[in-house]
Amino acid sequence: MNKMIFFLVLLNAFGCSGLGQKVSKRVTKASRFPASEEKGFRPSHIGSDIGTIKYSMLNESTFQRINGEGWVLMNGRCVESLCCKNKIKKGSSVTCETKDSDYFKLTGEKEIPDSRGKFLRAKNNGIKSEDCPDKYKDKNCFDQEGERDLGSYQGDDFKSHTHVTTANVGNGTARNGAMVPTGIKSPRSNSEAAGGNETRPKNIAVNIFIKIND
Repeated sequence: MNKMIFFLVLLNAFGCSGLGQKVSKRVTKASRFPASEEKGFRPSHIGSDIGTIKYSMLNESTFQRINGEGWVLMNGRCVESLCCKNKIKKGSSVTCETKDSDYFKLTGEKEIPDSRGKFLRAKNNGIKSEDCPDKYKDKNCFDQEGERDLGSYQGDDFKSHTHVTTANVGNGTARNGAMVPTGIKSPRSNSEAAGGNETRPKNIAVNIFIKIND
């Protein structure tokens, strides 16, 4: 801040008082973060991006070398010192932060979400069926579990639905090599299993980083 004051003095000295006043107002505004200060956090610059998420094709070490060590993989690590100590005692292999992070000071969350192998979904934030665009036939164009907490996990699921089935009715119809008498319905049976180990859309694997320290 001493350098900034010196800079403002120089601006005024060379007749740039108007510019100096604008910069001064921005500096004053940036120093006023009462809610953040209550939690022990004070941004070091205008536009602090703690909690911001970025996708990247780089690994963690390369990403940090370019963007700074405040960025980490969103892998569920502890970002609070006591949480980290407990993780170490339990022999966890997940990296943790030995000092309280700015993310913890701002949110109170001791761990960041674990995005590994998962898709991200926007929070509802008060959306209702009336807000769904008219071009959507489905007026449930949002998370049906309601207002979930930020960072909360949601398992996979299928929307409730039915399948149309047909039953073989006797009328001289052959079943398993035998003739079925007229008016007799075939017994219900399960279809053969089909598909893989999970339900998923086509996708590309990427790394997801989150800013935890300014």
